Amino acid sequence: MRLGKRLLGFDLVQRLLGALIAFYVFLVYRTSRWSIEGHEHPQALWAADKNFIVGFWHGRLMMLPYAWESRRPFTQLNSGHRDGILSIRAQAHFGFKAIVGSATVGALTALRGLLKTVRSGNTIGMALDGPHGPRMRAKPGAVTIASKTGVPILPLTFSASRRRLLSSWDRFFLLTPFSRGHFAWGEPIYVPKDLDEAGVERVRQELEARLNALTLAADAKYGHGPVPQAGPEEGKKARRAPSPEEMSG
Repeated sequence: MRLGKRLLGFDLVQRLLGALIAFYVFLVYRTSRWSIEGHEHPQALWAADKNFIVGFWHGRLMMLPYAWESRRPFTQLNSGHRDGILSIRAQAHFGFKAIVGSATVGALTALRGLLKTVRSGNTIGMALDGPHGPRMRAKPGAVTIASKTGVPILPLTFSASRRRLLSSWDRFFLLTPFSRGHFAWGEPIYVPKDLDEAGVERVRQELEARLNALTLAADAKYGHGPVPQAGPEEGKKARRAPSPEEMSG
């Protein structure tokens, strides 16, 4: 175990594993049949040359590169943990950029970077419950960024007929080749400007409920039962999210 962790610290090993992960995602996509629901929601914003925030669950990030059909840059928030670094390496093969940080490590720097990215006209993606959970419980960061910048949040999920749910905290949805898959985009959520803490919490709850409903419906399409939402006490306890005033700098 110690040797494996040491090997993952080498840049060459990270690059090789990232390439293998990217190839597996490519293989799954190319050997499967896919449908898209709610495509009109991102398409309308792409056509109008407008950016937005993509909100998804950490357990459903595997196929994200193939849901993104625009040539516009896409930047995703990733943790600096070794799993996050591997994700960054894999996503780079699909042209994704990354900002490193989490709710517990480098939060303020990361969120300021995300604000700068959005204000420059680019779209960002955020695992709303990542990187440590609790599973399928949205953190307030995306809502705060949307309130500060005026861009909408679009929920996104996927499901497929052939899957394996890992025992990780997020119940990672691992697809296998030769599946039938389904992307589902939700309607954009427009967040009022400069919300106070109570307003952020209200929209956070709405976003969480919408994404959970979207995921439940996508899973039901293939006869899968619901992935249970974690209790508030599960997962690592994160420090509070930076306030809008802290992020405005």
